[in-house]
Amino acid sequence: MKGKRKSDASEATPTETVVRSMTYSADDPAPLVLTTIAKILLIVCAFVFLLGLSLIAVSAVGIVQGW
Repeated sequence: MKGKRKSDASEATPTETVVRSMTYSADDPAPLVLTTIAKILLIVCAFVFLLGLSLIAVSAVGIVQGW
């Protein structure tokens, strides 16, 4: 049983396994979709963050000026 388990495991070191799992083959479309979704989410989050900052700034100016 022990010998069979060793033969099933790959000979790669843990670092190589992590690098292989992070790099994708060119013919696999899923990583491209995931990175596109991640970029869109990043842009949306940045936009919402800036919108929130501007809202805070406007309300702070309004409070200071006594509106």
